[in-house]
Amino acid sequence: MTSFLAATIFLSSLPLIVLGEDSTGISEQPHAWISSCCPGHEVIVLKPDHSPILLRLFQTWQETLPSAPPYTMRSILSDLILYFREHVFDLARCNRLDVGRIANSFPTDQVPLDAFLQAQSGLCRHFAFAVSYFLDRQQLGMHKIHRAFLPQYQGRHAWNILDDGIHLFHIDVFWGILADYRNPAERKILYQAYGEDVIEKAYCQ
Repeated sequence: MTSFLAATIFLSSLPLIVLGEDSTGISEQPHAWISSCCPGHEVIVLKPDHSPILLRLFQTWQETLPSAPPYTMRSILSDLILYFREHVFDLARCNRLDVGRIANSFPTDQVPLDAFLQAQSGLCRHFAFAVSYFLDRQQLGMHKIHRAFLPQYQGRHAWNILDDGIHLFHIDVFWGILADYRNPAERKILYQAYGEDVIEKAYCQ
């Protein structure tokens, strides 16, 4: 792998809007994510105007961004991935058991995203949901959350897709992967990580 790619790929309340297989970014309306793949079967609820922890985390990240060029979309997204993995979530707590405990601590299946952020615990869907909020607030381009079944892992996985008009960025904060689907060399790495069929289905719809 070239040094360029090594730097690019980091492998290391109602009404509710329900996020399906593919979902666009967060608006000012309440949102929810119905999950059926973890203990508690939680419905992750995000109210953009009533999520103080998420807002505080976003504002803290925003303060770290350069106030003027030179900067690139790739550098901003790279910084976002590192920020989430080092400051937003504690990777040691990002497992099904801890997530299930949080979900089951609520009297109903509706769990605010802030509850997971407060515990610094989450899985790919929690990462993707929070990242979508950041991308919206920063107005970085057209984006959505994509969910796919990965045959090699026999499970579902979620990540963010961002189109800035030049690049088509694959942003998987949970796995620490940032790649441009439109770059053939980086696309091959995505094939290796997720499977060619999974990636082509995600980006050729």
